Amino acid sequence: MLIWVLQDWATFIHSYKDSLITPWNPGIGILFAVIVRDGTLYGLGLFVGVVCAEFVTRSGALGSLVTLMSAAIIAIAYTGAAVIARRTINVELRRLRDSVVLILTGMSSAFVVAILLSLLLIAAGRFDLDDLFPSIVRSFVGDAIGIAVVSPLILRFWYLRRQLTPERIRSAVLEAAVYVAPITAGLWAIIDTRSQHGSNFFYLLFLPVIIAAVRQGFDGACFSLLVTQIGLVLLLQRYSFGVEAFTEFQTLMFVLTATALSVGAIVSEREQVRRAFLDAEERLKKREGQAIRAGRFSLVNGMASALAHEINQPITAARALARSAQHILNAAAPDLSRAETNIATSIVQIDAAARTIRRMREFLRRGRPSIGEVDICHLVDDVLMLLQPELAMTSVRVETLIEANLPTLHGDRGQLEQLILNLVRNSIEAIIGAGRQDGCVTVTVRHSKNRSNLEISVQDNGPGVAAEIVDRIFEPLTSSKEEGLGLGLSICASIVEAHDGRLWLERSAFDGTEFRLSVPFRSKVS
Repeated sequence: MLIWVLQDWATFIHSYKDSLITPWNPGIGILFAVIVRDGTLYGLGLFVGVVCAEFVTRSGALGSLVTLMSAAIIAIAYTGAAVIARRTINVELRRLRDSVVLILTGMSSAFVVAILLSLLLIAAGRFDLDDLFPSIVRSFVGDAIGIAVVSPLILRFWYLRRQLTPERIRSAVLEAAVYVAPITAGLWAIIDTRSQHGSNFFYLLFLPVIIAAVRQGFDGACFSLLVTQIGLVLLLQRYSFGVEAFTEFQTLMFVLTATALSVGAIVSEREQVRRAFLDAEERLKKREGQAIRAGRFSLVNGMASALAHEINQPITAARALARSAQHILNAAAPDLSRAETNIATSIVQIDAAARTIRRMREFLRRGRPSIGEVDICHLVDDVLMLLQPELAMTSVRVETLIEANLPTLHGDRGQLEQLILNLVRNSIEAIIGAGRQDGCVTVTVRHSKNRSNLEISVQDNGPGVAAEIVDRIFEPLTSSKEEGLGLGLSICASIVEAHDGRLWLERSAFDGTEFRLSVPFRSKVS
């Protein structure tokens, strides 16, 4: 209430026929911002403030009833508009939409007040009917410019007040002076040419105000507009401009205000988006770092599981052979030839496990597989030799169909050996698990149809792949065996992919399964 009375006394300029209507009303901007920020209770303060100001400033010239009705119109209209704005916008005015809604609701209420107040004064006999249009224009311009210039500044100041440290204020003083100087020069140019329609030079004020908005965003626009508005009003009063000229300049000021606030809001919104992007980028980098660490852990864990998976079979076979040789040697009539064969085969299995560990170590050291020329026929023979101890303890037989005159394959011999070994071993284990006594695994090696690739097929007469895992058979940790790690086929797919090839499940039925792979003879192994 005190603020309203003081500003009304200080800024009561060019009152239209001693009424409340004036082309410059900053107090309504202050109270409108307060109601938007703090709620409807301050609408009562606006009502009482208007009544008190009428009797303090104008000695109650309108009369008690008209004053009360005028105060009610002003308080109800602006409080209602402020409540709408309060529920619609963020009062910190962070976005262009918030400032636009604030000004539009203020303008709408200013237009309503201008009409109702003018009609009330006509009905009370204070105005003639001819006064309707000019009173509406002056009332609307005064209140609208007051809201547009002052309300955003009040809301932003309330939000930023705790950030206005002495150091920050000192750092802003120099740049503020850079804006104030051209604004002052523009105002003097306008006043100096008042006899030559100085309003034509009003555009000179756009340059410093817009620069401030571009440089400092919404806050820069609010500050420069306040400086411009105060300077303009003081000079217009100092040089006794008439009410028509004053209203004209205020109209131009409203255009400048709308433009500068829009530019400032856009700049601030873009800056917020930029900062949000940088913050998101920083968070993403942190998450990437966490993901890399988790990935390394997963890689180590996966490699350890794969290594355990690959060396488990040869170590188990070597142990069984060594135990068999031990029993033979402890017999009353030891079969030294058989014991020697078991020991030799055991050594082959141990060497296979050692090669697996060595390949893993070399891969970790060099980061790439060992590339060379691979004779596929010899490779398949070596795989069958490694499987011989396992086959000897089962009824499963392995047959090979290898096309003659196949060219050598360019790739990693150890990985390709591991690939075929895994596929054949999976077939053997599937047949044993199904309890078949006539189990058979067929390994076929031939040219592909276009003869540019090598095609290998591993077919068995086992129970087939369970229907629920067919679609994800090559994914890690997918296995139909109770104690399986689910890494064998995943490793096979990785090896084939590294050789620029393709591995797929050709057939899966109750009477057998067939896996096929195709790799180019001269692939670039990754």
